[in-house]
Amino acid sequence: MAGRALRLVLFLVLVVLPALLGLLLFGYLTGLDIGRLVEARDALGRLVSSDGSPIAVYAASAFETIHRVNAFADGTWTLLCAMILGIGAHGLLGRKAPGDRAASAVLWRAAGFCVLLVLPGLAGMGLFGRMAFTDYHELIGAYERFQTVARAADPTLESVIVANAIQHGHRLNVFAAGTWSLLCAIVATLGIHGLLGLWREETWPDREL
Repeated sequence: MAGRALRLVLFLVLVVLPALLGLLLFGYLTGLDIGRLVEARDALGRLVSSDGSPIAVYAASAFETIHRVNAFADGTWTLLCAMILGIGAHGLLGRKAPGDRAASAVLWRAAGFCVLLVLPGLAGMGLFGRMAFTDYHELIGAYERFQTVARAADPTLESVIVANAIQHGHRLNVFAAGTWSLLCAIVATLGIHGLLGLWREETWPDREL
């Protein structure tokens, strides 16, 4: 019993706690990056509407891209930490106490898999999947507009920079949302795997999992 308690403490300290801290840290940084991205995008729009110099427009476009990439990176790290927490929850909920075959314990573990893994994973997969498809359709239109501007008889530098920034932004958004949707799918899969493990326990209680 003491060995089991020690393993549980080590698991919480070495896996769950660092992942939780990383989730909070990178989630906070993602929020900051999204706020800076909105500010950079607004600044670029103001420069374009006021006919700013090509250098200023290019610099504003570069800052907007930097904050967009930062938001994607921090958001990805946030979801990776959530995956580690999901693996931790799978490990905690997937192992029953010795001799515990009570139906209520199985129901609590099944509820834990659903609430902590399956439902958040499916919700994130649906949300980010829809965002990816939306941005993909917008990317097609933005890229066609960029091609039209770039192949014009006498394109201005500002118009090319702005058209490129728009299509590049949608391209990054598709990549980010698609990646996040797949990461959420992994979290949901961990929960479904845990539920199937519970069903196997109840169906073949004497077979080692």
